[in-house]
Amino acid sequence: MDVAGGVTPAWEKLSKVSYDAALFDVALPDGDGVALLEQLRRTGNELPVVMMSGHATIDAACAPPGSAPPTSSRSRCRPIGCSW
Repeated sequence: MDVAGGVTPAWEKLSKVSYDAALFDVALPDGDGVALLEQLRRTGNELPVVMMSGHATIDAACAPPGSAPPTSSRSRCRPIGCSW
């Protein structure tokens, strides 16, 4: 397990280490967790990622303005505890 305090240190770790899964916050001190996920996907990395946020609505967490939800067929976006 690793912890990164923002987009830049997270990207450095993701570039060097292979992880089984990741937990990204939508809002990070130096950027946006969704942009980090998009950057990761552009490299072809299909690492399972759980997005979280204490400040956004589910709509904002799933598809922030100016971006689209991840395109992986394994992507899912729903609130924890939701039965759908």
